[in-house]
Amino acid sequence: MPETYSPILLAKKAKNIRETTGDIKFYAPHEKADCSLRGILRRTILRPVEMMLTEPILSLIVIYLSIICGMLYSLLETFPIIWQDIRGFKSHETSMIFLGLGFGAVLGGFLQLYFARPMKNLMPKWNGHPPCEMNLYGAMFAGPFFVGGILWLGWTGAYALIPWWVPALSTVMLGMSYAASALAASMIYCWSCSSTFHTTDVYWTGDTMGLHTCNVFLSFFFFYMPIIG
Repeated sequence: MPETYSPILLAKKAKNIRETTGDIKFYAPHEKADCSLRGILRRTILRPVEMMLTEPILSLIVIYLSIICGMLYSLLETFPIIWQDIRGFKSHETSMIFLGLGFGAVLGGFLQLYFARPMKNLMPKWNGHPPCEMNLYGAMFAGPFFVGGILWLGWTGAYALIPWWVPALSTVMLGMSYAASALAASMIYCWSCSSTFHTTDVYWTGDTMGLHTCNVFLSFFFFYMPIIG
């Protein structure tokens, strides 16, 4: 497969220029990176800590994501209570309720693509660097849906007299606000992608350090949630 990682491509280009022109002053930043153990530890451990302590915006985003993910795990633990204990569903029938989450997650993905459309039109106007805050429209839109979905599910799920499909429909609203990530955790799709895209744009260093920092501390604050659940 062809190489697509931009720092590597830039390093290859610089090497080709050196070989072609004989001028050794052409180097890519990736070639000058400190690859010693100390340098690697500084980039992967110390730099995220430093960013968290010195960047209030990044700290607030991480705290926001951590709280919502904690609420998400607690919410999923209520599914057996709502449909098995209160309504007498069997375990495999309760599992079908998660289809609403999946449908909502797909819908949330399309909504995020919709909110990302203006970025393409803003590229020429801002010379390829539009305001990073433009990525937060998805978060602004989807945040109330997550809160509304929790209220809907909690209010209607607690009473057996209310038909089962009423709280089940709330999972679509919740699913629109989150989707399963490839890291076996749960990322809030519409607002979390917006937040992490914004973080990547703001703290771009060629290696998506802002996104990595956000994920590192999200995992740190979130690792105990399955134990509590």
